[in-house]
Amino acid sequence: MKILIVLTSYFPEWNGASYRMDGICRGLFELGHKIVVVAPGKEYKKEIKDHCTVYYIPYRKNIVFSYMEKLTKFNLPRFLNYYKHIKKIVRDEKIDIIHTRHPFDLWAIGYLIQKKEKIHWVTEAHKLMSLTDYQNHIRGYLSYK
Repeated sequence: MKILIVLTSYFPEWNGASYRMDGICRGLFELGHKIVVVAPGKEYKKEIKDHCTVYYIPYRKNIVFSYMEKLTKFNLPRFLNYYKHIKKIVRDEKIDIIHTRHPFDLWAIGYLIQKKEKIHWVTEAHKLMSLTDYQNHIRGYLSYK
């Protein structure tokens, strides 16, 4: 099965999400699946690793949209640029399943690709309305608990 994983960070950016998703990619690869990862980068490039293919897609970072992402969990420049490139990647790589992480812009991409390309879509929501809002001081401590 060919699986596309859409992320907000991946190597060479070192954080918990990068390690976690790299472990998932390696596990799925060992089960015999072909893994394609889409992550932000400084320039558009395709990098073939031993366990996955990584597409780095740049998007214009903007102070206003970065702040709005903290409030709404939707980054418009990332959505527009990812969506434009992911449509082509899904067709070129013949993807069977798309997996998206928790920001709403990635959810929107997954939903639109699912409808347009008639493929399965899996998503994560672990940071949607609890810890992220508390850390960004949008939600109070009692509401978070």
